[in-house]
Amino acid sequence: MTIIRYIILAFSLLGFSDSSYITFFESNATLSCNTNLSFISCENVLNSPYSHLFGIPWSLLGMIWFIAFLLLSLTGHDDVLIHVIFMFLGIGSLIYLIFVEIGVIGYICLYCTIAHVSAILIIVSLVYSISKYKKILY
Repeated sequence: MTIIRYIILAFSLLGFSDSSYITFFESNATLSCNTNLSFISCENVLNSPYSHLFGIPWSLLGMIWFIAFLLLSLTGHDDVLIHVIFMFLGIGSLIYLIFVEIGVIGYICLYCTIAHVSAILIIVSLVYSISKYKKILY
């Protein structure tokens, strides 16, 4: 196994765990990440109308995205096209979600940020692997 595979495994697991945590507590309306910082509020972000896509929580979609990369890296599946499709889905979702949090809602969810950073690190690792080796290096 290469370092790229370990990075993708680690951040897929972290992102999946974080997204699962958000999904569970969001459905029970008990998730809180209150701090002394006025711009951080998981409650405002997760209770906004932007927290779902066609009635599906973004956190559940994140779980699916992270589990896909977890499975791809565990199996050593190196089809570049599948990885690129999932990367673009992730990039589009990240741009939208970060814009909505900062630009529309005006609050940041710390738990969501963990998922965002995990996804960004997975994408950067894959872009590096594809650009340097012309394939997914597992």
